[in-house]
Amino acid sequence: MPLLRVGGKAYCYKGDVSEELKTAKSALHLLHCTAETVPLESDYGARTLVICTKIAPTPSTYPRKAGMPSKKPL
Repeated sequence: MPLLRVGGKAYCYKGDVSEELKTAKSALHLLHCTAETVPLESDYGARTLVICTKIAPTPSTYPRKAGMPSKKPL
């Protein structure tokens, strides 16, 4: 999200995202973005298109230095 401009969108092709979106709720809030899901039909099982939209500028503390995300996850 720090690399997108306000109003920009990131499209992510994922599998089942129900648990992932629950755990990412605070990260989405901190990075000022929303996530919308679009279920897709696939021969390979459950697939979802996640559309993340940046709604405000990212705080200056992001992106973080290498190693910080593993030490202090969002």
